[in-house]
Amino acid sequence: MSQCDNISFFGSKLKIIGEATKDVNVFAQLHASDPQYSASQTITNVTSLKQPSYNMTPTLRDAYQSDNWGMINSLEGKASNDIRPIYEMIKEKGIGAWVKVQADDGSLFYLSFSVGGSISSYCSDVVPSTDAQKAADPNALYQATIQIAIFSNTAQIIGVTSFSVGLPTNVVPMSLSLLFAQTISSFISDGLYYNILDFEPRLNANAAQQGLNNCSFKVGEALKGQLAQNINFCIGFIGITTIPGFGLDNAKVHVFNWDPNSDWQILSQAMVNADVPGKDKNPNNLNLSLGKCGDQSFPFPPGFEPSYDVYVDSVILYYLQKNLMHANNSAIQVIRNGDKTQGFSYAYELVRAQDGQVLEGTVVDPQTFLENSKGKYDYRFLTIDTRATSDNIKIIAGVDGNKNNGFNNVCLHINL
Repeated sequence: MSQCDNISFFGSKLKIIGEATKDVNVFAQLHASDPQYSASQTITNVTSLKQPSYNMTPTLRDAYQSDNWGMINSLEGKASNDIRPIYEMIKEKGIGAWVKVQADDGSLFYLSFSVGGSISSYCSDVVPSTDAQKAADPNALYQATIQIAIFSNTAQIIGVTSFSVGLPTNVVPMSLSLLFAQTISSFISDGLYYNILDFEPRLNANAAQQGLNNCSFKVGEALKGQLAQNINFCIGFIGITTIPGFGLDNAKVHVFNWDPNSDWQILSQAMVNADVPGKDKNPNNLNLSLGKCGDQSFPFPPGFEPSYDVYVDSVILYYLQKNLMHANNSAIQVIRNGDKTQGFSYAYELVRAQDGQVLEGTVVDPQTFLENSKGKYDYRFLTIDTRATSDNIKIIAGVDGNKNNGFNNVCLHINL
């Protein structure tokens, strides 16, 4: 790629102005020249700031909401075809697969791209910590938000997830954009069988490579479930056909919040004969939040102009079967606006011959709900529904009975 190459997305131009690999040395030299970056290491926090948000066309929304599995599988397959060449390049070249780009407004960030799609890493600014942020992370004098965005032009969808980083000193935003491009690249290479415990050492090693020797980043034990969901998005996007080895022994449960009035939280889960990506020692702690549908404060990367009409938060829960001789069972607990009296419970059973579901409009501890679901799984219908909350919000769960993409696909819809 030449320095004058332009990339067109959403009708905007992104100009390639440099190579990410060279910038690692540029930032190392910059930080080596300033003694504050050679001071004693200071521990600060890295957290998941935002679970994935998506901007999509009404066509894709309608396919998901109606559980039109033929169209869903087709569109997810198209997204996979757009993203797969990028991920193969990242696996081969690491940070060498990324370039530095400039948007029309002058904003800079890092991008890896194919003919039909892209993944980007962008930090807009580094700002002083607020009093509340200092209380939660006393060593962090500054805060930064790093946004990872994945775009499929063919499927016409873009997804964004965000990380929050505490810093002991001010850091150039592009250095942080590069830091997360480096770190996320290593997890893309791992696929869904990564270990969440690798996140801290990899992030810190990449920071040291850039000369940020005063930084030591830490993820709180209770927050690793949230962080794992961010990494899952970076690895899987919406089309898990980009993930080698993910097949009929495993399942993905895609939870959408179509509620325009309320946020919803997935507090916890329980499993039997199943693992989840990340190998977290406390995998049942999720604490995931899905913002209300239609929130148009959608954090687009620079140069990406909103061109789709639908804004929705969703997460994909992956379940990896341990023993092929036994069923893979999982259950989740979902509540509205932090109120544990308002919500629903869902259990899913995966066996090669059929899929079973239980959906009830009450909030039950997932382990208890999983145990109580024995003998109750509905194998007759691919789509089931219930009413939840005091105002009877409709919840719908549907499975792809044909398994056309070679894996088990479930959609769980809030407020349809």
